[in-house]
Amino acid sequence: MVDLRASIDEHSCWSIGHGRNVHAWTNCWIAPGLCITNLDVVILAAMINVTVAELVDAAGSWNWLILQD
Repeated sequence: MVDLRASIDEHSCWSIGHGRNVHAWTNCWIAPGLCITNLDVVILAAMINVTVAELVDAAGSWNWLILQD
């Protein structure tokens, strides 16, 4: 069996959609290969399981209140 996942990931993109299934810190949703956990960023324990949907408000803008906590 051939593992094509790396090749497919390199040559594809995906849509965030509603963002409820996209983990904000470990999924590469900002740019190909870029996960927040790969950066030198402190993630508060209370936000460790946050999805992209939780980081935006109903209008799709950044929810600055949750990001400032």
